[in-house]
Amino acid sequence: MTTQPSPNRIQIPPQIEAEMTPAVKASVEAAFAKFEQSIAELENQVRSLADQIQQLTPRNSSVPPSTEYPRAKPKRMPLPRTKRKQGG
Repeated sequence: MTTQPSPNRIQIPPQIEAEMTPAVKASVEAAFAKFEQSIAELENQVRSLADQIQQLTPRNSSVPPSTEYPRAKPKRMPLPRTKRKQGG
């Protein structure tokens, strides 16, 4: 039962495969399938995170606004007014 291997599929070397019992071969192939599934899930997660990074701008990232433009200063907030008069 020889099937055409996919390009990303993990292959058992023929010398080792010839020495394997059917139970061992099935176990190894099941482990390979599990690893391949995990790799595919991680690749999808990496793509998703890379897309999120591409969408970040200084406005919605953790970069402070003072670094958004060269020599930009943050706007000052006005002080709350009090009922007291200025001076001494």
